[in-house]
Amino acid sequence: RGAAGALAAAPSQRDDDTYFAHTFAAPRAFGAYGATVVFVFDRSGSMTGAKMDKARAALKAMVALLADNDRFSIVTFDDRTERLSSHVVYASAATKAAASAFA
Repeated sequence: RGAAGALAAAPSQRDDDTYFAHTFAAPRAFGAYGATVVFVFDRSGSMTGAKMDKARAALKAMVALLADNDRFSIVTFDDRTERLSSHVVYASAATKAAASAFA
């Protein structure tokens, strides 16, 4: 009756990397309140080329799926950290566009 989640790990067929994905689902009653999500995005040197392209595309896809009553922010890190905003924001068309440009 509570939240459910799953963590999957998959070794790459082309290199020594392992990729992780975490999914979760809240109870139906939670939907009326919206979700609050903070995405943490790695922009370090290890995330160059295809890795960065795929991670950026995944982040944009997840932001696009947010409902209007959801709130979110993005924190990026490499040798420093940056935030989309100083607090979580509602997932309006404008904030989603800002997130897409930020990523």
